[in-house]
Amino acid sequence: LIEAQRHPAEKIAKWAMRQLDMLGRGIPSEAVQTQDQAVLADVLRAYGRTRTADAVRIVVSFANSERAQVREASRQSVALMGEVASWQLRDMYEDVVGKKPPRDWAWERTARELFAEFDRLRFAQVGKLFEDGQAARAKGDLSAMRESFDKLLAYDPNFSERTTIAAGYVAFAQATQDKSREAAIAALRRAERLDPTLKDATSLRLTLEAERLEEKGIADSTLLERALENDARNSRAKATQARFERGEPKRSENARYIAAAAILTAAVASIAFILRPAGPTWDFLLA
Repeated sequence: LIEAQRHPAEKIAKWAMRQLDMLGRGIPSEAVQTQDQAVLADVLRAYGRTRTADAVRIVVSFANSERAQVREASRQSVALMGEVASWQLRDMYEDVVGKKPPRDWAWERTARELFAEFDRLRFAQVGKLFEDGQAARAKGDLSAMRESFDKLLAYDPNFSERTTIAAGYVAFAQATQDKSREAAIAALRRAERLDPTLKDATSLRLTLEAERLEEKGIADSTLLERALENDARNSRAKATQARFERGEPKRSENARYIAAAAILTAAVASIAFILRPAGPTWDFLLA
């Protein structure tokens, strides 16, 4: 619809404008209000293709986004806009660097220098997050470590120390596998993406997924077999597999509490029934 506003047919252009207004996306500041990163990237590129002057400042503001997909789309859009973005680029450069760019810089040079400054600031932030994560891990605060690494990867998914970060996620998963299975599984998935050679991470994830299904009454031995293929020393997978073979599904703590409560209720009801006074005998004693 954004691109259709520049359609050579006037009727189509006006129709597109009406549709955007009806959707509450008639102006650039409204059009970029979305949680879908792919949609946001498409919107930014659409403003670049249409060379919409009113959208330049908003488009440039995303050139330093922590999301690589959005950041790349913003810079592509600026390149498509060309000279239209010149003054906004110069203003943004002054805001970020603290001084005006030389007058003889064309928009290409201004954009290049501005984006380089954005990258320098982002890399500095990424380095600090990595150091913070490593320091937290050394102190044993794995939750803080994971938080720092999550932020780091949002800024730079291709960070050079990927194997170190992956090892940190594995350590977090091993420490929390009994306390928070879902958080452990999520950390292991991230570790696998960062370092596909971590067979022990894959093995533990498959084991935890098998246990999650077990609580739902599903005994999936295939997951355990795959877990042991990746790490034959996985004692947790072996124990779960042996339990499956004996037909002894492991019940969750909630299930245990519910069963205990049911037994206690039944016992109290039985005692009350036994001790209740008989009608005729009670009347005789009263007489």
